[in-house]
Amino acid sequence: PWGTPNPDGLYYLNAGQNVTLSQIRLWGTLIIRTGSATVTISDSVFFENYRSDYPTLIVEGNAVISLRSAETSLSEATANVNFNPMETPYEGQSDSDKVDSYPNEIRGLVHVTGEARFQQNPTIRGFLLAAGDIVVEGTLLQVAYNKSIYENPPLGYGDSSSPMVFSPTTWQWDTVP
Repeated sequence: PWGTPNPDGLYYLNAGQNVTLSQIRLWGTLIIRTGSATVTISDSVFFENYRSDYPTLIVEGNAVISLRSAETSLSEATANVNFNPMETPYEGQSDSDKVDSYPNEIRGLVHVTGEARFQQNPTIRGFLLAAGDIVVEGTLLQVAYNKSIYENPPLGYGDSSSPMVFSPTTWQWDTVP
């Protein structure tokens, strides 16, 4: 609603400082560069990739994911936002009301270049990749493995026959040698 959507669902935030995300729905790929700062994802969110050949979330920096996936959902009524307007359908459905609820989870590949810290009981349906430590402080971290991500990894995450490889320290796409 705040600009022209990217046709591939790619969104980049070069923050250089701490970032907090809550009460939002993401249908795309969000890349956040914080340097040594931290991205905190809290309360209720629903993230899923727009393209199956792209990851859902890439954090260059540290991440704290503090979701109560088992107890709460992402509620339009609570946030006073319609999360499935015509431009952003959910499971093929869109409307103009503010009464729907969505799973409080992240779907797809999540890549954190620093430490990934999990609080409360977050759910990730897909694949978790962290270059730093993975710290679980909550009662439960549920990572529901998605076989399709392994069989058809997002661009840059496949083997050497993939058309591109990921250069993790530079955030630059390079062609395969």
